[in-house]
Amino acid sequence: ACCRSSHRSSNSMTTLAFAEGFSDAAYRLIEMDEPLLQELLSDGGSVCIKGCGEDEAVLTTHDASYVVRLADSSNSMLLVRGGVEVSSTAGSPGGGGGGGEENQPPLAVAARAHEHLELVRCAPRLGDVRRRLCACPYGGREAEEALDEPAVGEEEALAPSRPDARPTLSSLEAAAQCSPLELRAALQRWRAVEVAGRWCCLDPQYEADCVECLLALAVEQEWPLHAVPVPAAVEALAAQFDEATVRHCLRSHSTAAAAPWEEWLAAAASDEVALEPRAICTFRARVLLLETEAWPKDAFDEAWADGVPRGIEPSDADLDGLAVLLPPDGRAAKGAPLTVRALSAEAMPPDAAARFSVLWSLKPSWAMRELGPYLLDIVAPGSSAEALVLQHARCVTASDGSRSYVERK
Repeated sequence: ACCRSSHRSSNSMTTLAFAEGFSDAAYRLIEMDEPLLQELLSDGGSVCIKGCGEDEAVLTTHDASYVVRLADSSNSMLLVRGGVEVSSTAGSPGGGGGGGEENQPPLAVAARAHEHLELVRCAPRLGDVRRRLCACPYGGREAEEALDEPAVGEEEALAPSRPDARPTLSSLEAAAQCSPLELRAALQRWRAVEVAGRWCCLDPQYEADCVECLLALAVEQEWPLHAVPVPAAVEALAAQFDEATVRHCLRSHSTAAAAPWEEWLAAAASDEVALEPRAICTFRARVLLLETEAWPKDAFDEAWADGVPRGIEPSDADLDGLAVLLPPDGRAAKGAPLTVRALSAEAMPPDAAARFSVLWSLKPSWAMRELGPYLLDIVAPGSSAEALVLQHARCVTASDGSRSYVERK
């Protein structure tokens, strides 16, 4: 057999020969770009393949995730041991080398492959991480002591909810189908906290109580929201909340919440923080929706505005990923107000089909701006929310040119 070299002139030819021990099934090929290959070859341990059971295999680097899929090829791929070098004079008129390709030793083909593994960039798979963080939320010292002493006969049932069953950062990194960078971004986004070397979410009511007290204290002491004195806040709330909780709640609702990981960690030891107005509005909305799942829009807006410090004005955009606006049903009186209905993006199913099923169950037609907040964590880098929506919905254009999306049946 002969092959034509793509590196040399169009006349360059090389002879191939099947090596002793030639195999069709001895190798599995994987395709990757040069930066990923170099990261793998550096042997820093950052590149690995994760998954178990029915999971799709996911390859992760230090900052990205790729789903691993099998790709068939109509052309055979021949594997040759060592480098392939073809003489630039082989087969060329008047070329040196004493006769062209006749002087070139044949290349020994060790194996042949008809398929390879390809890497497709994907969103981080974080469903199991969220479940583990929420299995045993932190609710303060008294709650921790109660969890540490289960009633007789309850040890086995309570095991997943015991503080010592909370995951460490290293155990999350080992199991999560995402890169370390993506994992840390999720921990920040979910306002996770480290307790005794293990990670969890705060109990929602405990977190709400703490932030509520912090905002009331700031108003009482006339602290500017852009310069809240952390040690003074810790001291004032010492009877109700431990220092770590106060510092964490201040950090999670401050401008440091979006900082890089190391800066975010360091912010817990800061002496002063700047609270983020949008985070405060989102917090107040979250508390109202914990109290009542559905509100008339007018009543919600009034309670929302009354609950934030002076000078801060809530916006409907602050409800993104927290709630949806539902129109009155067909039996409602004419002019009935919209309903604000709790719908947390953090609690949505990680699977796209299941997530859209939840969305369609609430209302049949959605605008893209409404769907966007509920798709952010499952849209693959380089793709778009609209591309994902069109896999599960069809677009309907109204007479005024506005577009909405309904379930694809």
